[in-house]
Amino acid sequence: DPYQSPAADPQQQLGEGLYPATIKKGGSMGFWCMLLFGGILCIALGMMVSGVFSQDFNPSTAQTQATIGLGLVLLGYGCILFSGILTYIYLYRAWKCLQPGGATVSPGTAIGFLFIPIFNIYWIFKAIGGLPRQWNQITSAYPNSNDAPKLSIGAFVCMLLIPSIG
Repeated sequence: DPYQSPAADPQQQLGEGLYPATIKKGGSMGFWCMLLFGGILCIALGMMVSGVFSQDFNPSTAQTQATIGLGLVLLGYGCILFSGILTYIYLYRAWKCLQPGGATVSPGTAIGFLFIPIFNIYWIFKAIGGLPRQWNQITSAYPNSNDAPKLSIGAFVCMLLIPSIG
């Protein structure tokens, strides 16, 4: 059975050659995408409603349009900010579930070093780019986690490079 029930003591389960069940609460990629793309959509709609892109400016409705537009823009920025926070939460959880297998990076270090200016440019490749290698290595080492999905290093590298290129 690839999904063993967790033992009372994770070290006992590792001693038996099985990886302990470490995921207590999963993440939702759909919720994250909804926040990110919904935030972008709210910002665009807010700018359109407030007349930023409009050729025909009407002063009689400008105040109402500006208020609604500002509200949508602020809602959009809030959604994008929350999706960024969720990114750190999900990254922390991913590193945390690798700890019993001997991961080289602790969850606190993976997240904490991302807040050090200049050094974070190097560290993002270690924290996010190194995750697939560690995940694939650790999940392949235990018989009950061999069926775990393998992470693509290329997808993680794209996730790192596309925002910086944009």
